[in-house]
Amino acid sequence: KSKVFGLYTNYESDFTGAFDVIACSDTLSPEILPDSVQVTVASGKYVTFSATGEMPQVVIELWGDVWSYFGSESCPYKRAYTTDFE
Repeated sequence: KSKVFGLYTNYESDFTGAFDVIACSDTLSPEILPDSVQVTVASGKYVTFSATGEMPQVVIELWGDVWSYFGSESCPYKRAYTTDFE
């Protein structure tokens, strides 16, 4: 079974600025999609968020939670705005 995910990268500034969204799969190859792009996700520790519910509303609400979390004065982390994935 293939894995499909979205990758957010090339942030202009923060979540209010421009950024690229790339649809990804672990089973597709450049031979199948010659216009594909390659993106490297930096290794490291990532803060993870999860939710269950009806698509697409659950994703919209979860991104709201992410923005609220990092926008809180009590948040122990600073968001890097390099690469996000879902």
